[in-house]
Amino acid sequence: AAQLAAKARERWSGKAVGTLSAGAGLGGAALVAPAVAGFTAEGVAAGSAAAAWQSSIGGSVAAGSNFAALQSFGATMTVAPAAGAGLVVAGLVGAGYLGWRRYNEGPPATPVPPGGQDPVFLSEAALRNAIVELGGRPEDGMEREALVALYRALVAERDAGVA
Repeated sequence: AAQLAAKARERWSGKAVGTLSAGAGLGGAALVAPAVAGFTAEGVAAGSAAAAWQSSIGGSVAAGSNFAALQSFGATMTVAPAAGAGLVVAGLVGAGYLGWRRYNEGPPATPVPPGGQDPVFLSEAALRNAIVELGGRPEDGMEREALVALYRALVAERDAGVA
């Protein structure tokens, strides 16, 4: 039970880090985006995407429009870009941790192939285990080709009994 709990904790901690990283990164990007677009506390920044947008609507901004909402947000949320940048960094750190963790876990264990799959790419140990699971008894010193042939024969025998 303790081993199962440890495995669940490990699995969920990775998902939690991933979810929090994604949330922090996206939330941070949402806070930073208006400032990057040119909606600042001083108003619309010259030469920015916000300035181009304002120019495209003729300079007059309708109350309640998306542009007005972003302009208001940019003017009043002076701390938001810094907080957003911090959240983006937190998201990147979390994503980096997950990548590092996955890299250090190594490749996944080779599963026993389902019936009919060519066993040529299995290690000899995995091939021997698959033969035993199918009810066979591989002899010590058997050549790899003989193990593959035995595995294929056992799979064919099993599949013929199912049909």
